[in-house]
Amino acid sequence: MLCVLSPPAHAQVTVEAERYTTPQLISRTLSALPNCLSYCLTGIELRMRVTLTGVRFYFVPRVKHHMAAVHLMTANQTTHEPYIEWAVIMGQVQKLMLDHFAHALGIEESGGHLTRYGQYGRHQATRFKEHAIMGHPVAIVPSLLDSSGGIQSHMPGGAFDPPTTGEYTAVVTNIVNRWSAWAVECVGQPLSCPVTQPLFPTAFLKRFFDIAAAVQSIIVGLEALQAVLNFAEMAATLRDIAAVVGGEFGVGASVRIDRLLCPNHIELFYPYYLSGPDALFWRSGWPITDADQLTTLFNPWSSDRIGSPGELWGHLYPRAGFVNHDHDAKAAIVVSERGLHLVGDSRILLRPKRTLTLTNPLWQSVSPQPTAYCTERSTDLPVRLDEAGGYGYNVWSEYRCSLSDVGTLIGFIGYSHCF
Repeated sequence: MLCVLSPPAHAQVTVEAERYTTPQLISRTLSALPNCLSYCLTGIELRMRVTLTGVRFYFVPRVKHHMAAVHLMTANQTTHEPYIEWAVIMGQVQKLMLDHFAHALGIEESGGHLTRYGQYGRHQATRFKEHAIMGHPVAIVPSLLDSSGGIQSHMPGGAFDPPTTGEYTAVVTNIVNRWSAWAVECVGQPLSCPVTQPLFPTAFLKRFFDIAAAVQSIIVGLEALQAVLNFAEMAATLRDIAAVVGGEFGVGASVRIDRLLCPNHIELFYPYYLSGPDALFWRSGWPITDADQLTTLFNPWSSDRIGSPGELWGHLYPRAGFVNHDHDAKAAIVVSERGLHLVGDSRILLRPKRTLTLTNPLWQSVSPQPTAYCTERSTDLPVRLDEAGGYGYNVWSEYRCSLSDVGTLIGFIGYSHCF
C-alpha cells in the first residue's frame, strides 16, 4: 500500500476527452451565470439607525438570486470522477480505503459498474456508482463584488502549500488503517456502529487545492462576463428603484447598499459528502440503508420517484449507490439526487456527511455535456453517456437577503423587478 501513497502530481495528469480541471470547472460554471443567477429585487426596506448624533433612515433593497453552491460527481470508482484534481486527491485516498476494506473482507475489488443485464427488462440493469459532493469554488463570487458591482481583486488565504510526500504518506496510511479497522468491525452490525468513526482528513487534503489560483480564475471569468452581465448597471438600477419606491414611506432617507449578492457559508473544495467513508451504507441498500423509510419503499405511488414524464429512472430511497436502470447517465442523476438529499437531511447522524441546506436548487450539467443554463429538475438535463462512467453537475441554491444590515428594520414595501 505504501508504494502507491504518493502525493498527486497535477502536471502529470492526463486529461481525457470529457474530463475537466479546476479552471475548466470554473469556466463552465461561470458560462451559466447569466442564465442561472435569476437576480430579482423583491422589495425595499426602511431601516432606522440611532446614534449619539440623532436618528437616520435608510432605504435598503431586498433581493433574491441563485448562486453555484456545490459540485456533484458520480463515477464507477472514486478515482474515475470527471473532475481531475478531485479524482487524484480525494478519489485516490478513498480508493485506498475501500480496497483495503475489500481485501480484509476477501473481496477482490471495490469499484462499481453495470452488474446485471440480459433478460432482466428494458429499463432494468443494476448499476453501482460512487458519489461525492464538494463546496463549489464559484460560491465565493458574492465576496468578490463590491456594493457598486465592481470586481475586487483580493485573494483569500495564504500561499499555496501542498503537503510533502512524507506528510501525505503518514496521514493517508493512518486514515486507511484506522477506517478499515472500524469498518471491518462494524460490517456485521452496521446499525450498531459507533458514531465516532475515524474522520476523513479533509483539511489536510484540501491543501492540494490552490484556492488563490481558483479565485484568480473566477475574477478573470467575471471580468469577461461584464458585457452580458453588468453588475455595475444592476447596482445603479437598484439604487434608482430604491429611491423612488422608498419615497412612499414618506420619510427622508438615503439608499444604503453594502453588498450586491447575498453571502453564503459554502466552504470551497470541502467534501460535504463522500461515498467512500460511507461505504457500509452506500453499498448495503435496504434494510440496512434507510431502514426507517419502509412505508415509502413499499408504496408503489410514493413521492420519491425520479424520472422524466412517462419513465421511472429510480427512487430517492434507499439512499445508496445501486440503481436499477440500464441507462448510465440516468442512473447518475438518480445517485446525485440521493446524495444531495442526504446532505440536506439533518436527521442523519451515523453516516459521514456535513449537513447543508440548499433552497430551490437549480441543476447544471458540467460533464459529459456542459450546459450554459440551469433547470429546476435534474431529469431535464442532457443525458449523454460517458464511456468512463463519470458525470459532473452543479447545484445552484437560491439565496434571499437585504443588501445592508444597517440599523433596525421598521418597514417594508414589496416591489418586484428581475434583471
